[in-house]
Amino acid sequence: MKGDPSVDRVDGAQIVYPFTGAISPYAGDVDQATLIWAEASGLLTDGLRQKSQRLQYGVLAARAYPQADRDTLQIAADWIAWLFFMDDQCDEAGIGRDPQRLAALHERFLAVLEGDPPDSGDWNLTRALADIRRRLAARATDDWLRRFGEHVRLYFTANRWEAANRYQSIVPNVATYCAARLFSGAVYACFDLIELAAGSIFPFMHVIMLPFNNSSGRQTISFAGAMICCRTPKRCSTVMCTIWYWLSGRNINVR
Repeated sequence: MKGDPSVDRVDGAQIVYPFTGAISPYAGDVDQATLIWAEASGLLTDGLRQKSQRLQYGVLAARAYPQADRDTLQIAADWIAWLFFMDDQCDEAGIGRDPQRLAALHERFLAVLEGDPPDSGDWNLTRALADIRRRLAARATDDWLRRFGEHVRLYFTANRWEAANRYQSIVPNVATYCAARLFSGAVYACFDLIELAAGSIFPFMHVIMLPFNNSSGRQTISFAGAMICCRTPKRCSTVMCTIWYWLSGRNINVR
């Protein structure tokens, strides 16, 4: 695609991508609808309300899935928002540093993704996930839902690995972190939504993901996530600091 390369800066670090980005025309409407959905689902605590408006989940989804129809884009935006809310609320509740409590919560989430209905004793996050799963099931095949659920399981497993690192004050080396980031960043689960956005289920989706299994692909995903989530070392977990100091020490422009 022709056009001047786009340049973004995050706290002094330069991210260059040599193509013009696409964005869905539904971006603004979806972004507002996601905040309304989060409020109605009980996910917007006082501490997260301002942060959520700044992060613009709907705009992020609109750039990731620019060709999606309005309803599919809404599901994608709500899913992306749910991932952020899950991380933040687990941190607020102290669950993010307790691998055992986190494992129990993840098992409940996975049961809901397999079709188990939520009950009155479930957390707001669980009921919100059930709503997302209901809307996905109306659009996806059973095979797609199983694959999506497996990718979410891998994401949760990586979350618990990070929680164990925090609990034991372990800082992994850069190579280990980059290898795990595809999973701890929910990359595979988010890539599954490309099929729904395109309106087709691809039996060869695993082939599309192969470029992201090499070193360059891992670094692109890992560092982009690090730049969004970790604005200053003081606000980073021990895991995120690994990437922050590696980047800042080398004056790297992430391409």
